[in-house]
Amino acid sequence: MGESIDKSQIRVLDHTADMGFEVNGDSLQAVFELCANALTSILTDLTAITAEQTTPVQLEAADIDGLMYAWLSEILYLFDGEKMLFTSFKCSSLNLSETSCSLTAELGGEQYDPEKHRISTYVKAITFHQMRIVDQPPNCSARVFIDI
Repeated sequence: MGESIDKSQIRVLDHTADMGFEVNGDSLQAVFELCANALTSILTDLTAITAEQTTPVQLEAADIDGLMYAWLSEILYLFDGEKMLFTSFKCSSLNLSETSCSLTAELGGEQYDPEKHRISTYVKAITFHQMRIVDQPPNCSARVFIDI
C-alpha cells in the first residue's frame, strides 16, 4: 500500500467506550494494509510521516482474527515501545491454513517526533470485541475495535 489511500475504503465506527473502524479491499492482504493505515490515521496525521526507514514484520497466529490482532498490536507496540510511526504498509505474504496463519510485511516510517507528529487519539490496545474479517475476494473486509 503506501500509495494514496482511497478514504472510501475506511469508515470509522462510533462505540460507547471504544473506537472502531471498517475497511474494504479487493484482497485480504489489502485489508490488512488498510487496517494498519486506519489504526495509524487514528493515532496521527499520516501525511506528517515520512517513510525514511523500513521495518520488517513476521507474525503467526492460530487463526485470522488472532493474526489481525497480532498485526495491529505489533504496529501499536512499535509506536509505544520503539517510538516508530509508519505511513507505508506492505504485506508481502499472507498464509492461512486450518491450524495456523502467518504474515510477512514491511513497514515504512520514521521515529516519532513530538514536534512533527501530533497524536490525535492515544490508542491503548487492540480488542477482539466484534472483530470480523471477511475473505471473499474481491469483496474482503474487516471490522476492528480499539481501546482508547
